Amino acid sequence: MKTWLLLLLIGIPVITATPVYTRGEGAGCLYYLVLLDKAVSSAATLDPAGRTLAEAVAGAPAPTGLTGLHRDAWLAILGYYRVVEEASETAPGDPAAQYRIAEAADALGSVLEYAERLSKCSRDPGAAGLTLKRVEAGVSSMRSILEDLAENLTAWSGILEAGLQPALDAYTPGMEVHAWVKTLGEGVSVSSIKLYTWPSLVLMDAPGYTCRGSYCYSVIEIPDAGRLASKGVAGLVGAGGILEFAFTVDAEVNGSRVKAVKLFKAVYRHPAITVEASLLGAGLLNVSIYSDAAYNASLSVNGEHALNLSLKPGVNILLVNASSKQAVGQAVRVEVCVEPGVDTLPACRAVYASTQGAPSGIGVSVEAPSPVFTWTGTLGIHVVNHEGRPVNITVYAGGSMVYSGPLEASMVIEAWAGPLPATWLSIEVAVQGGSGAVTVYKGSLLVVNTASLTAVAAALTAAVAVARRSLATVLQPQFRIRRPGARGRPRGPGFASRIALLYYDALSRLGVREPRPHETLREHYSASVEPAGFRERVKELLRRLMHLAERDLYSARKVEPGEAGEVYRGVLDAVED
Repeated sequence: MKTWLLLLLIGIPVITATPVYTRGEGAGCLYYLVLLDKAVSSAATLDPAGRTLAEAVAGAPAPTGLTGLHRDAWLAILGYYRVVEEASETAPGDPAAQYRIAEAADALGSVLEYAERLSKCSRDPGAAGLTLKRVEAGVSSMRSILEDLAENLTAWSGILEAGLQPALDAYTPGMEVHAWVKTLGEGVSVSSIKLYTWPSLVLMDAPGYTCRGSYCYSVIEIPDAGRLASKGVAGLVGAGGILEFAFTVDAEVNGSRVKAVKLFKAVYRHPAITVEASLLGAGLLNVSIYSDAAYNASLSVNGEHALNLSLKPGVNILLVNASSKQAVGQAVRVEVCVEPGVDTLPACRAVYASTQGAPSGIGVSVEAPSPVFTWTGTLGIHVVNHEGRPVNITVYAGGSMVYSGPLEASMVIEAWAGPLPATWLSIEVAVQGGSGAVTVYKGSLLVVNTASLTAVAAALTAAVAVARRSLATVLQPQFRIRRPGARGRPRGPGFASRIALLYYDALSRLGVREPRPHETLREHYSASVEPAGFRERVKELLRRLMHLAERDLYSARKVEPGEAGEVYRGVLDAVED
């Protein structure tokens, strides 16, 4: 059962369990991802609401281990807005514009990285996957806006024009492309033609050029994968094999420097290979390599070159004599590296060779005490290798594989037990061997989710409160606003923001529904408070209280309780007047 559905079924407002920070932790990863989606969607349409949200969330607590990436991503969104705003005040042909725009576009990579990390730690993979796709689409739109700015702001209309021939949507590595520059008017002279990666601006080439009259010509060779590898930029190629380049022209116009930029794409190939290896005895290795195409590659054993390979599509089976490269008792690490080609990017895959027959198994232990108390539903399985050599292990939690790969010394593998207050979680750890796997641990752990327990307790409390209010309504149906006192003070488990509690209590007293899981406070205000039949004074005070709640939830600059209390009392007084 999905976490959100469970919380809705037990009657807990989701805002109390997710967006507010408790026990020093940030809100759930999915909530942060939804916030990021809202900001990116707004930024892609140049809606200023995205900047407001970024300003509020940039200084908020971040999920564990993601503090730096959290800050970089939100600052990247703010930097994007800043560059777009500055564009209206930038003179055409400004050479510095290229660098400012490129820096903003490059920084958006941290938004994608942050979104991917949030997606991986989210407890609802389906919802996280859909939200991640929306973020990726939004960032793509933001980059398109910046690319249009780069070409428009660096073009000097009526003075300088530049282009590529042939004009294609994407180019092939190794292809020769004719670059042309046309100068218009007097006093215009071309000073350089260069090729950069975009938006990282790594210089790839500075070809010569020939000018005849008002035209200058040059030939640009689209960098092959080997060239990218030698420049250290092969890793910039995206999952789809796309890398963008910037063809730039520097010129002087009556003593002033101007720059024109033309962006284009090239398509490369990511090789797909998998490697399996096992020791047959007497130093012989049985290596199986699956390859999606024909590649030149190399094979190394324990870091020493052993063979040059010509891989064919499909399964390639090799017998390798590794006796001279294996010390007694040493693990055997087999690595296969595909060499860069014209369009083929470099790639390496490594695996530790398993021994013939079953592994020892007794050299691997698992530390998983029961019961386990967790606030997020996540627990760590500590696996320790006592073998003195790396081994390959597979770990299952709740019947699902959570890790498969090498274990060198020790590692903690995370597993999620689900949203229920108490769960028995089955754990199994197996060590891989040449003839199969040997299970070294199999058992069940009692996992107690303290957050869910709190939610259940809150549900019961809320149910009792609702029943009491319903009974009171039947007996005395008149609308009445109660001033806050010691017994009527807003409260609610899971809240770390007392200001948010005040705002929620005010909504409840006015009969306004609480925000739904997908709504921000502002969206809820626009949908539910603004159309309500309250006087303008009441709406204005509620808006002020909502802003204070936002600041207390998302900003490092917290709100003084006294300030919020005055606004809260003002809401109640304004209704009674």
